[in-house]
Amino acid sequence: MKQEESLMPKSDKRGIKGIINNVVELIKSKTDKNYILSESSPEFLKRNKDLILKTIQVNQKYLNQVPDDILLEELIQQQLPSGGIIDTAFRRGYSFDKDTTPILIGEDAKKAMLKYIEIQKELDNNKGKPSFTLYRINCLFEILNESLLQDVEFREKLFDLAIENGYRISQNSPQYIKQNDRFAEIYYRELLENNTEGILKDNILSPALLKNKSFLENYINLLKQKGIKNEAIMDSLTYNQDCINALKNDSELFKFVFETITPTNLQSFFDKFFSKEELKLLFADDKDLQGKLLRVSQLYNKDNTILQSLNGRMLEDKYQSIPNYKMQLIAKMPTFQDAILGLNDYEYSLYNRMVQVVSKKTARWNRFEKNIRTT
Repeated sequence: MKQEESLMPKSDKRGIKGIINNVVELIKSKTDKNYILSESSPEFLKRNKDLILKTIQVNQKYLNQVPDDILLEELIQQQLPSGGIIDTAFRRGYSFDKDTTPILIGEDAKKAMLKYIEIQKELDNNKGKPSFTLYRINCLFEILNESLLQDVEFREKLFDLAIENGYRISQNSPQYIKQNDRFAEIYYRELLENNTEGILKDNILSPALLKNKSFLENYINLLKQKGIKNEAIMDSLTYNQDCINALKNDSELFKFVFETITPTNLQSFFDKFFSKEELKLLFADDKDLQGKLLRVSQLYNKDNTILQSLNGRMLEDKYQSIPNYKMQLIAKMPTFQDAILGLNDYEYSLYNRMVQVVSKKTARWNRFEKNIRTT
């Protein structure tokens, strides 16, 4: 008997065993109404679309094991077939993950991905579990090939549907979502509804968002509307070194931020970005500077200690008529500077007229003022 067994090649034994298994599985598929596909199912049964659909109705994760050519038949159609293999899996609660077959997140799957997001809210409303909407959408975003987002039409539709279905930035959101201006604006609007201090604690600003001029303007305006002071806004823009570097290395961006939310403490502001030597270089050549930065440069080049005492509010438009030499004197007298800043528009207008009258009537004093040099 042992001799007879040794005469049969092992491959033949395995082949016979496989044939027997295939026959058994085929019989079970015909006789057992609850039969679904499994690892032991023969390949020809795994290509049976009716069995695939039946299996997915029980286990939506089986979608990951469906042959690519069968999935492609549905993906390339004008619309994803309703009640088909993919649609059924999605409606049964399928979630994308690391085991998702690549064809379902490839170029041909754009319509399928849009459909997946579109049905999430409806799906959760039916099941009474709305929290799963955000989870399943985020599952797709986590493994999505970002190169697909270069298709602007697809990207906008994808994000539109996600927002409509209530998707919001969370701790688990991928970085490219946190850097998207639309999602970020919604995030900050909702964050500031109940907690204005959240701009520092739960800040998600990044260089990519700061370099988006439209987003940056909207962000600053939103914070101002909430009554947040310039210092706090500036702190939020510079809450980490990456954001500081982004502003520092982009001269136009830096100028815009300084002009828009000029801080009161100028020394503290410039210390965040520049060393003493860098600051000297910045103000040494002021031909590219304008507005408030140009004024600061002119004052600094006359007296490099001016940043310690000059209140940034003195750079506002209504104080532009004050000559630089007078601005230096005012900065050196904190009480006088505070008094000027405390005047309302009408009072400051009267003060200006008085200064002009006195200046015209006392030419000698005016000449004396102009000859004053700070030490």
